[in-house]
Amino acid sequence: MVHCSSGVDNTAKVTEALPGREHEPLARLVAYVSMLPRAHLGASPAARSKVEAARRAAVLRGAGSGHDPRKIRARGNASEASSYEPPDAGDPCWALV
Repeated sequence: MVHCSSGVDNTAKVTEALPGREHEPLARLVAYVSMLPRAHLGASPAARSKVEAARRAAVLRGAGSGHDPRKIRARGNASEASSYEPPDAGDPCWALV
């Protein structure tokens, strides 16, 4: 189990981390979240707006950015599945994009 970049807890058992869900299909899924202050998205307001628009478009199609949140992947993400549905327009998660 990894939490807040604290490293792997080799002593944690799956029954502790996922009680009752040990055999779920995504029980071993790991998600990495890469963030930086919005002001660091670009040197100018226009550059920041361009990156913000690209990030929103990526979320709409189910894509991500990898380790550098300023570099949006054009394609090839496993998350771009036909079952993906983006968050509703009013979802508070859009404030994080």
